[in-house]
Amino acid sequence: MRAAFPDGISEDHLAVPRPRSVHPTWIGLLLLGAILVASLFGVFGGHRNDTLTQTANGVDLSVSTPRTLRNGEFFEIQIGVITRRPIAQPTIAISVSSLRDLTINTTMPAATGEKVDENAYLLEYDPLAPGDTLTVKIDGQSNPTLFAGTEGRLEVRDGEAVLASVPLNIRVLP
Repeated sequence: MRAAFPDGISEDHLAVPRPRSVHPTWIGLLLLGAILVASLFGVFGGHRNDTLTQTANGVDLSVSTPRTLRNGEFFEIQIGVITRRPIAQPTIAISVSSLRDLTINTTMPAATGEKVDENAYLLEYDPLAPGDTLTVKIDGQSNPTLFAGTEGRLEVRDGEAVLASVPLNIRVLP
C-alpha cells in the first residue's frame, strides 16, 4: 500500500531534477581576465602617484598626485619647491577647477595666508632664500558627486608672477 501525498505534493516531486550543465563561456572568461589585468596595472586607480616636474625661473617644482581615483577615495598631493633664487612672496596657486568636488582635509604645513581669487586657491608662505625647500602635503577625498574628473593647473608664484606650473588633472571613476 502506498502512502498518500499531502495536498500539493505528487510523485513528480520525488524525481531528482537533472542538473543543468553550466559551462563558463570563453568570452566571459576573457572579459573577466581583461578586467583583472587592467586592475593589476592600475587602470581603475589604486596605483602609485605620478610625479610632474618643471624647472623654470630659478625654481624646481615637483608635484606627486594620483592620476586616477575612485569616487569617495582618499588621496594625497605632495608639492615640492626648491629655489635657486630668493622668492619674497612664495605662493602655491591651485586652479579652482582642479579642486572641484574634492574635499581638502588637511594642508601641511599650514599656509601663513590663504586667499581665493576668481581662478585659483592661493596658499602663501614665508619668504624663501636660494637653496630653500618648501614641501607641502595636501590630503583630500573625492566627493561621490564628482564624475569624470578635474582639470587645471598648479603654480608656484612670487606674489602674482608665475614661476613654474604643471597640469593638475585627476580622473575619477565611479
